[in-house]
Amino acid sequence: MKKSFLSVIMSVYNGDKYLLEAMRSVLNQTYDNFEFIIINDGSTDNSLSIINDYIKIDKRIILINRENKGLPYSLNEGIIKAKGDYIVRMDSDDICLLDRFDVQLKYMKKNNLDVCGSYIKVFNEQSNKSIIRQMPITHIDIKVNLLFSSSLAHPTVMFKKEVFYKVKYNTEYKVSQDYQLWTDIIKQDFIIGNLPVVLLNYREHELQASIEKSKLQQEYANRIALNYAKILGKEEERIVKKFINSKNSINYKNFKQLIEDVIIFLKNKNVSQDTVQAIIKKIYIESTPKSPFKYFIYFKNKNKKYLKEEFNLFISSFLILNRNSKLYSYLKLVKNKIKG
Repeated sequence: MKKSFLSVIMSVYNGDKYLLEAMRSVLNQTYDNFEFIIINDGSTDNSLSIINDYIKIDKRIILINRENKGLPYSLNEGIIKAKGDYIVRMDSDDICLLDRFDVQLKYMKKNNLDVCGSYIKVFNEQSNKSIIRQMPITHIDIKVNLLFSSSLAHPTVMFKKEVFYKVKYNTEYKVSQDYQLWTDIIKQDFIIGNLPVVLLNYREHELQASIEKSKLQQEYANRIALNYAKILGKEEERIVKKFINSKNSINYKNFKQLIEDVIIFLKNKNVSQDTVQAIIKKIYIESTPKSPFKYFIYFKNKNKKYLKEEFNLFISSFLILNRNSKLYSYLKLVKNKIKG
């Protein structure tokens, strides 16, 4: 039986610090029937030199070298050039597990998926710690979870090439291009899933974080979620509007009502209990201001088998800050840098 041909797409912009490790994790895959399309997106560091050195060693690498045009433009360009039956995403600062392509491709075929991501291990070299970040697994869980947040880890995703006959990355978005893409894919009735194992080590580092970027991501995420909800239905739109408003300010009474409404909504959608728990947690974390009273409403509806994870949330409930304040943004930035 003929092996499926894959096209791995990776955009690089000044990524020389981690690029070599990322490239090796792709080129050393147990599944070797692929092309590796690397877009050097106007790098001014040593990225191009590293790529050129490896081209001499491995002919599977195809280089697109030009001025900077941004990530979504680069990914669309790579996809157009791709010859594979499947498109595989990869970032220049992450590390694939060496059997990622083999395991992911088999899972996609077995479950008849058009798009497939996986869990990730998030690691931070400065803190020398890591955590496993889980994702909703089934199509229905992902479809509903997208009302509240992006539901796939972008650099883990594998697509059937035909998905991109109907969708593409939005080049107008500076951030959250992946979130927009997932909702567009759902609108086109493609089937999405996440493989419930870690297939990629996701690196957190100082170059990713900024207060400005965090605010922009929140703005785009709200816009994407609301547009998506309007297409799904009136009830979805109502829930998402209440969720977005809770990020700016919500009192105890309205927070309690929001949690109750969301739980009823999720039960009617027949999503898994794990996804219900994840969404409730998301709503509490994103709400402002925090208070012990709101925390106990959240906790009352939380699965108690994860009590250790709740300690930090309980402590933070005493920190009453407006989400739009500079101090809130600063503390979130610090948390993102040291988490894991």
